[in-house]
Amino acid sequence: MIFYSALGEDLDWERNVKPPPVITEEVSQSIEELIMKHISEGHFDDVQKVNKLPSKAPREMKELGYKA
Repeated sequence: MIFYSALGEDLDWERNVKPPPVITEEVSQSIEELIMKHISEGHFDDVQKVNKLPSKAPREMKELGYKA
């Protein structure tokens, strides 16, 4: 019978993702003002491609044993 030793380990996971921004009334108002300003000034910029974050984070290897 296999003993699931990974269940007892405290493993840390690293993610390359930021938490989503909190949308408040002030944030919505500032975005609307920015959009109205750009429209009135005629600034219609093309969307710039965002560079992806590196997908490989350094990893720590743990020895996982099992009982037979």
